[in-house]
Amino acid sequence: MIHMEQRVSNMESTLAEVAHIQLQTEIALKENRLQMEQDARRREQDARRREDDTRRMKKAWGDLANKMGTIVEDVVLPNIPRLAITEFGFSEVEDLMPRVQRTSRHGEKRWTEYDVVCAGPGKVVVVEVKSTPTLDKIREVPERLAAFFDFFPEYKGRELIGVFASWSIDPRLHAAIREAGLYGIAMGEDTMEVVVRPAG
Repeated sequence: MIHMEQRVSNMESTLAEVAHIQLQTEIALKENRLQMEQDARRREQDARRREDDTRRMKKAWGDLANKMGTIVEDVVLPNIPRLAITEFGFSEVEDLMPRVQRTSRHGEKRWTEYDVVCAGPGKVVVVEVKSTPTLDKIREVPERLAAFFDFFPEYKGRELIGVFASWSIDPRLHAAIREAGLYGIAMGEDTMEVVVRPAG
């Protein structure tokens, strides 16, 4: 009888232990499930935040690209008459034309656009504006300048001054601008200024 009571007691103790373990397991599973749900929600929130950040970044880049599209009118153009007189030896400015489009006047008809053309007595400045200066873009300018008088024969005989302009110009590109026979202008502390002069 005593043995039977001990066995029953042992069994009850074992069942109680199993029930306790089962309860702990259920609690652990529930906590684990809650943690997984929280992690999933966090991942969703992070993904939404990343998408929002990406949208904001694309919009910012789009706004910047649109703004850079107006760098000619907003930043470069207002400075050219001053630079024409103080840096390029103009006695006065006769013509100032932004984004001027022309068809060639001689031979095969070709079309081109120059960012800024500024003319004065005996001189004409042609400004090529690039939002992202590169070696290739610098090397293209002399070739475009060589055809300038085909498009603007009215200025033939005047000294042609080529200018490469950007918001900023990496100093490593200065030598290429100089060797191309160009002036380089970029934004200084307050306004656009000459940062490179042609060789010679």
